[in-house]
Formats: sequence, C-alpha cells, structure tokens
Amino acid sequence: MKRKQFLYRFSIVLGIFLIFFSGGNSSRADTASAATSTSSSRATKIKKRHVKKNVATKIKKRHVKKNVATKIKKRHVKKNVATKIKKRHVKKNVATKIKKRHVKKNVATKIKERHVKKNVATKIKKRHVKKNVATKIKKRHVKKNVATKIKKSSQNTRPSTPTATTTGTSTSTPPTNSGSTATTTTTTSSEPTATTGTTTTTNNSPSATPTLPVAPTNPDTPSNDAKTITTTISIEDADGATIASGSIKVNSGASAFDALQAFAQQQGLTLTYKGSGATTYVTGINGYNAGPAGTMTGWLYLVNGTLPDVSMGVYTLKDGDSIWMIYNK
Repeated sequence: MKRKQFLYRFSIVLGIFLIFFSGGNSSRADTASAATSTSSSRATKIKKRHVKKNVATKIKKRHVKKNVATKIKKRHVKKNVATKIKKRHVKKNVATKIKKRHVKKNVATKIKERHVKKNVATKIKKRHVKKNVATKIKKRHVKKNVATKIKKSSQNTRPSTPTATTTGTSTSTPPTNSGSTATTTTTTSSEPTATTGTTTTTNNSPSATPTLPVAPTNPDTPSNDAKTITTTISIEDADGATIASGSIKVNSGASAFDALQAFAQQQGLTLTYKGSGATTYVTGINGYNAGPAGTMTGWLYLVNGTLPDVSMGVYTLKDGDSIWMIYNK
C-alpha cells in the first residue's frame, strides 16, 4: 500500500515538473490545477479508504473483544460448573464418610450389646451354678442332719417287739409261812401280734408298761390362691452384690414392672422410671441411675435367665417366674 502511494505521488511530481519546464505558464497552471484536482480527489478517495479501513478495524477489534469476552465467559461458566461438580462430589464423599462412620458406630454398638448380653448370660450361668452347688450342699447337710438325728433317736430308745396289743390279768397272793416264793404259769400263742397269759407274782413285784414310738406329723402344705401368683425378685449391682431379694405376690396377669413396683414398696427401695406400658424404662434403683443416651449404663431385667424382647410394662408374668434386675456400668 505504501509503495503504491509513493509511486502515485512520484508520478504527479514528475508530471508537474515536465509541464513546468516544457510549456507556457498557462499550460503549466492548467496542468498544475489539473494535477492538484486529481491529487485532491485521489486524496479524498484515500481518506475514505482509510476511514473505511479504520471502521473495519474497529469493528474487527470489537468482534475480537466480544469473542474474547465470550470465551472468558465460557471459561468462567466451565469453571463454575466444575466447581459445582466438585462441591457435589465433596458433599457426596462427606456424606459417604458420615454414613460409614454411622455404620461403624452401629456395628460397634451392636457388638457391645452382644458382649453385654454374653457377659450377663455368663454371670447368670455362674450364679445359677453357684446356687445349684449351694443347694446341693444344703441338701447334703440336711440329709446328714436327718441321719444324725435318726441315729441319736435310735440310740436313746431300746428296740421293742412288734406287738400291737397286750392283754392279761394279774393276781397276787399273800405270803405264806413257808417263804415268799411264787409260782408262775404262762401260755403264749404262736402269732407275733398278740400275747395272752396269766401271771401270779408276789406283792413286791412292780408292773411294767410298754413304750410306744411317736409317729411324725405331716408338714403343712402351702395353700394355693387362684387369683394371685408368686414371683421371686433379685436386685444386684454391677459387682454382683445383692441389693434386695425375696418373693412377692401379685395379681394374676400383672406385668414384670407391676411386680417390681410392689417389691420396691415392700422392701422400702427408691424406684424411678419413665414412660408407661411398652415405653416403660427403669431409670434408677436406690441411687444406681442409668447413664445418658448412647451409653450402656443402666438396668437390665431378665426373666428365668433370659432377656425378653419387650419392655417390663408389657411382659406378663406367670406363677413361679424369677426376675433378675442387674445394673450394668
């Protein structure tokens, strides 16, 4: 572009120079005016071209700026989308970790509960073994005492013939001058159950009376009441020490919690609880209180050595059931 402009200007200057030196003043003036007019027209054209070029350049620059702004917006949008996706992934990962932690906690809690149940069952078995051993020892002692009493009673009393009845008559004769002797005539039958005879003795002989054994009396039998049932309750702390134990009579159809309340009133124990029916929960007995939620500290109840799956408030007792209240730390 610059080369064309240079050649164009150079040709104009050369023409003017030739006209000036070759012709007259008029022709030179005409040529000069013509040259100036042509140069001015060409200059305006060049200006217009420059203006158009500048406008086009500005438009291009604007388009470039728009394209750059559009690209930047797209990049920002992509970054925002990527950031949102990352945040979502982070939230999902956090939620997954939290779920895993909760699952681990639940598993640990279940394992603890199983261990607690096993420990309670082991303690109950040991207690039952001890009670059975103590019962056997007591029975042996009772048998020994009974045998000793029987031996002592047999030593103190002489053995007697198994005669059921003894009948007879006794007459006495006064003493004679010849002496104080007497004759005795006795007749016995062959049957072992009766003895008959006539005996004549002197006045100085005493009469003998047989000693009969006394038959033992029958023990009293407990009276059965159809409207009430009897249950045994034992309350123990975490170390296995017995706080209170005994039996209580309650109405037929009563729950385990009803029996515990009646037993606490009978023994003068302090009993605290919350809820009713299926939501009954013992919170404390004589100062041994349950811990906060989530801990394993509290009271467990067993019926006949097993852990029921329902609350004390809805467990119906039967006659002869045994309740154990065990405090777990």
